[in-house]
Amino acid sequence: MTRPKWQALRVELNERAAIFSEGFPGVLEAAGAEAIDWFTQDVAQEVLFTFAGAWPALGRDQANVERRYVYVAPAGVAYRLRGIELAPGAIVVDDIVVL
Repeated sequence: MTRPKWQALRVELNERAAIFSEGFPGVLEAAGAEAIDWFTQDVAQEVLFTFAGAWPALGRDQANVERRYVYVAPAGVAYRLRGIELAPGAIVVDDIVVL
């Protein structure tokens, strides 16, 4: 299993770029051992690809439209990941929560 190389992770697609926040590894650790085991380099790339590629269609936070969410459920565990658009076309994934 390959652990993500956080500084090297970046996806550019559809005039948008997505990265993980500096604090994301700590947030992932707080989500628990299952989340850490699931979150390989390939999964991390897929998450960034989803945020960059599907940004306009993602679920929105009504109180803050710069926030969007991706929901995934590998092996029966559901996670919600949050992305924030800091500037047009610049998305930072900063949170993961076990649902």
